[in-house]
Amino acid sequence: GIENLDEKSGERAIWELVQNARDMDLDCMIKIELNTDSIIFSHHGKPFDYLSLLALVNQNSSKDNPGADLVGQYGTGFMTTHAFNDIVSVDGPYKVMANPTTLKGYVALGGFILNRSFRNDTELAISEMRKEMKLVNDMHKKQPLYPDYESLEEKAKWTSFKYKLNTNQVESVSQQLSSAIRLMPMVLVINERIKEVEVHDYFVDK
Repeated sequence: GIENLDEKSGERAIWELVQNARDMDLDCMIKIELNTDSIIFSHHGKPFDYLSLLALVNQNSSKDNPGADLVGQYGTGFMTTHAFNDIVSVDGPYKVMANPTTLKGYVALGGFILNRSFRNDTELAISEMRKEMKLVNDMHKKQPLYPDYESLEEKAKWTSFKYKLNTNQVESVSQQLSSAIRLMPMVLVINERIKEVEVHDYFVDK
């Protein structure tokens, strides 16, 4: 029923992020944190690689971009998560390849910014996307380079999406999160890939 929700609603965005996480791992673990100024959605799944990170930047449908298939539907569905904010900070592990078949190691994205705030200015929007694509192309140069996945700190193994919220948004998102929590047991029952969902609403608990 995700598609029946308003594309501009935070509730739709929450379920899109859950669905993306489910598609990335057979044993999916999810964390959602609502703070007084942001919402952070994290999951423990596959590291990004060149194609999947590029798919996130391009945000094309998976049928148009084969990279989107590698990391869930980081395509048109992900666009609905900008209901929280047009700017999202992405963290997580990135797989660096020496060549198509040889792993070189892993680096951390380190707050990769996706900025979709230039909706009414095509020239600026294109310029921003080119800048992001260059960052993707240069991601293999980041340091430090960890030789294998297990060398990463536990925190660095989690992929996270952080959306800043204004004061007026936080209470609304808190209510949307409460609605999602009520449905979460059913979601867990029908999705064997999702093993655990941990939710912290610090707006309610403040």
